[in-house]
Amino acid sequence: MAQSCVPCYERPRNFQWYWKSSDVKWEEYLDVENEIIEDAHNERHEYVDIDGGYTIDLKQQ
Repeated sequence: MAQSCVPCYERPRNFQWYWKSSDVKWEEYLDVENEIIEDAHNERHEYVDIDGGYTIDLKQQ
């Protein structure tokens, strides 16, 4: 059975990814980055590239 692609704006949002900007402060990723990261995580990717030339190592979460 083929999996249908649901546009980002129609997906239920029950997750949020963060990045650490300092020793104490965590920042939320933007919505589009959050979707990219979540999709890569669900597809069991080890790495994911997001805008700005950043690569996220999903193995080290």
